[in-house]
Amino acid sequence: MPTIASTIPFEPHPARDSILGEAHARPFFRLEAPARVLALAFVRGKDSPETLRERLDNFARAHGAAPAPIGAKHHRMMLPQGLFRWEEHTEFTSYVFMLSGEAARLDLSGGEVLRLIALPEQPGPHLVSVDLSVVSESEGEAALSHVKSGVVSLSSFEGGRARVASDFTPDEAGFVRFVIVNRELSDRGLGALARNVMEVEFYRMLALLGLPEGCGLVAGQAESTAVIFARLRDLPHKDVMRVLAAVMADSLEAGSALVEAVGAHLQVDLHKTWTPDDAFFDLLRDKSVVNAMVAEIAGKSVANGNVAATGKVQKQIVRDCLAGTNGREKVTGWLPRWLEFPVRTYRKYGGSQTAAHWKSVKNLFGG
Repeated sequence: MPTIASTIPFEPHPARDSILGEAHARPFFRLEAPARVLALAFVRGKDSPETLRERLDNFARAHGAAPAPIGAKHHRMMLPQGLFRWEEHTEFTSYVFMLSGEAARLDLSGGEVLRLIALPEQPGPHLVSVDLSVVSESEGEAALSHVKSGVVSLSSFEGGRARVASDFTPDEAGFVRFVIVNRELSDRGLGALARNVMEVEFYRMLALLGLPEGCGLVAGQAESTAVIFARLRDLPHKDVMRVLAAVMADSLEAGSALVEAVGAHLQVDLHKTWTPDDAFFDLLRDKSVVNAMVAEIAGKSVANGNVAATGKVQKQIVRDCLAGTNGREKVTGWLPRWLEFPVRTYRKYGGSQTAAHWKSVKNLFGG
């Protein structure tokens, strides 16, 4: 995925690329007016992803459709009332119904339509219900009358080629109604606009999900801190230090300037305690970095002799050296440069954010 440009002169958040890239890559369907879409979002529940996936696959088979391919994050199938699509996101699961026929009638509420549709099992706590109508300009006024609140937000897109209206107020069935009045948008542009409208409501509700907790923390901060202090006061010193270590580990942001500063000041050394596991090797994707590790562990001659080999082959050399297998001399105490204090990198240019953070503060600590 190409790097998304940052706004100069500001330092981008480390997750900015992945967040914007995911949103930009979200698929959409072409739409033509008239159309009606119901969208539901469920936050993660207690069931494992494997259990949720098994339920969706069983739902597909029950309706004569093939289950999704292994590892797929989204899938679609035809139901009698139209097209059904599920999509698995990091933070929620969405069900989208692109309706046709009787189920697409504008005079039916979202709740009435939902009773006509075969529904998969609920994947987690329900959070969002969107009822989206897409109509032509001639049907615009009739469709807008279904947005019942007296305060309606109205937005114009593409120089007036489409309008979107909503009151952002749940109706009697709990659906927030949106109406897209199309004048000149293509079916592709209309589908992209519909997707963006649904995601506005998805993420509006996800953002508001943290509001009660945030208000409670602010309102009760003094009391809760006093309660914690009283509990800590009664604990033995060694237990207080254990709690302190756990709190520090939980609250310090990995890769931040603060973590690097604390690690360097305390002279943290992980050489004797850290060992690589399968997850570490799975996350190694850059061949140039793997080759540099081979040079560290097996020597430059071995690294140069395997520079054209696949990443898998080179990672196996690293594994063999660390385990002393396949004729390789065992190497102990090796640590990737990223885990050292101070942190180091394997690239001269385009290094890690962690290294950049340390560079910004190292002069304060004699680095």
